[in-house]
Amino acid sequence: MKHTQIILIAIVVLAAILRLTALGKIPAGFTPDEASQGYTAYSLLKTGRDEWGVYMPIASFRSFLDYKAPLQTYLMVPSVALFGLNEFAVRLPSAIMGILSILVLYQLIMTLGTKFLIEEDRRIVDALAILAAGTLAISPWHLQFSRMALEASTATFLILTGLWLFIKGLNSPKYWLGSGVAFGFSMYAYHSAKIFVPLILVALAWLFAKSIKSRKTWICLILPLFILLIPLVLDTLFGQGGTRGADLLISSLNDLEVKSILDQRFYSPLSRISPVLPAIFHNKLTFIADKFIENYFSYFNLSFWFVEGGREITYSIIPGRGLLYTWLVIPLLAGIVFLIIHYRQKKLALLILIWLLLAAVPAAITKEGYRPNRASPYLGLLEIIIAFGGYYLWRLAGKHRHLMAGIGVILAVISLGFYLDDYAFAGQVKYPDSMAYGWREAAAFIKANGDRYESVYVQKAGQPQAMIAFYFEIPPEDFQKESIAWAQDAKQQKVTYLDQLGSYQLGRFRFEPLNFPEDIKPNTLYLSSGPFELLPQNRNTLHTVLSGADRPQLELFTFTEINR
Repeated sequence: MKHTQIILIAIVVLAAILRLTALGKIPAGFTPDEASQGYTAYSLLKTGRDEWGVYMPIASFRSFLDYKAPLQTYLMVPSVALFGLNEFAVRLPSAIMGILSILVLYQLIMTLGTKFLIEEDRRIVDALAILAAGTLAISPWHLQFSRMALEASTATFLILTGLWLFIKGLNSPKYWLGSGVAFGFSMYAYHSAKIFVPLILVALAWLFAKSIKSRKTWICLILPLFILLIPLVLDTLFGQGGTRGADLLISSLNDLEVKSILDQRFYSPLSRISPVLPAIFHNKLTFIADKFIENYFSYFNLSFWFVEGGREITYSIIPGRGLLYTWLVIPLLAGIVFLIIHYRQKKLALLILIWLLLAAVPAAITKEGYRPNRASPYLGLLEIIIAFGGYYLWRLAGKHRHLMAGIGVILAVISLGFYLDDYAFAGQVKYPDSMAYGWREAAAFIKANGDRYESVYVQKAGQPQAMIAFYFEIPPEDFQKESIAWAQDAKQQKVTYLDQLGSYQLGRFRFEPLNFPEDIKPNTLYLSSGPFELLPQNRNTLHTVLSGADRPQLELFTFTEINR
C-alpha cells in the first residue's frame, strides 16, 4: 500500500506538471470560446451579470447568440479574481478538473475492484488503479482537454465522481447523496452530459435494483438530482437553454438535407408505381436513423482513436495523431477479451460494456461524427479497459512479465515525448489557424498605437468581439449596453450567431466584412485575418502577426499613415 501511494503521488505530480506548465501559452492560440467564457466570468465578477445583462444565469449562458452550459464559467470567476483576465486564469479550472479526474479514476477502480473482483484478482486492484490513472495522466486526449477551457474536462470529473460514489453507496448509502450531486452538476457542465447521465443512471438502476431495497437509499440519489434538474428542465423547455442542443441535433435538418430526401424520392424507380412507395424508404425518419447509425459506429472505429484523431482542430486536436497512443490498441483489445472471456463476476463486465455502448450516444445524435469533445463520456472508461488488458497481457507473459512491463514503460515515455513535441512546438507551426493564433500580440499593438485613431475596423470572422472584449478588458457595463442592440438586430435578421450580422460595434471597435474600397475611412486602423492577397495594394501595413512558421496570421494597416 505504501509503494502504491508513492506511485500515485508521482502520477499526480506528473499530471500536474503536464497540465499546468506554460498553461497560458501552450497551446499557443486562444479560441473565441475560451475568450467568451473568460470575459463572461469577468463580467460576473464586476457586475453580477453576464455580458448580455442577465443577472447570475443559472441554467445556461448566452454566448455568441447560442447558449453554453454554465458551470465552467462560474468556476472561472474566482480564478479571474485571483489572477486577472488572462489565458492562464481562464484555463486553470479545466486543468484542475483534469488533475482531480486522475485521482477519482484511481478511487473508482479501487472501489470497483473491492466490490466486484473475485478473491484471486483482488490482489491486483492497486496495480489496475495505478495503471489506469497513469494512462489517463499522459493521455493526449485528456491532456488537450485539460489544457483548454473546455467543458468536457469538468463534465468528465463529475461523471467519474458520480460513478465512484454510486458504487461506494452500494455498501454505504450515505455516498449516494454525493453521487446525485455530482451527476446533477455534470449536466450543468456540458451538454452531452444531459444525454449520457440519464442513460447511465437508468443502466445503474437496472443493474443494482435488486441489491438495494430501501426507499431511503434511492431518495439519497434522486432528491439532489431532482432539485438540481428543475432549473435545467425549465430552461430547456421554456427558456433558451435548449437552443444550442437543438441546433446540433441530427433531427435539425438543413435545406440541403431536405432537398436530398426529396430528390431520392423523385428519382426512385418506385415513384413510377406510386409516389407513396419512395416516401416509405426516403423520409426524415430514415434519414435521421441512417445518420445516427453512421455517427454512432464512427466512435467504434479504431482508426479514430489511435491513428486519425478528430476531424476538427479547433480544440487543439492534432490531425493525423490519434487521441490515444497507437500501441495502446493492444491492451485495449486485450482488456475487452479479458472482460468477456475470463471474468467470473458479471456485473462489472456488464457495467463496463453498457458504459462503452452508451458513451457514443451523445455524440451520435449530433451533426458530424468523429468529434472528440462530444465523445468525452469515454474518458476514464477506455483507461479502465486498457488497465484490465495490461493485467491480462502481464498474466499471459509468464516469465517474461518484467520484460513486457519494461517495454510498456519505455513506449509510454517515448510516446509522451513525441506527443509533447507535436503539441507544444510543431502544432503552432503546422496549424496556427485552428487556435485563433496571434490575438494577444495584435491587441498589444493596438493598445500601444491605437489612440492615434478614431476607430478600429476589425474583420468580422471567428467572433472577434470576444477577443476584443477579453484582451482589452472592455468594461462589462459598456459591453452590456451594446449587446442589447446586437440581440435586437439578430432577432430581426434571424441569424444564428453574432458574427452573421452585417456589422456591429463595441465602443470604437467596429466589426465589418471589410469590403474595399467602400470601407476605406480616414483616421481608421484596420485589423484583418486575411486572405491578405485580396487586401488593397495601397494599404500601409503597420504590423503583421506571424505564426511559428512565419506565415501571416493577422495584419494591422491603415490608408492614411506611412509605414514606419
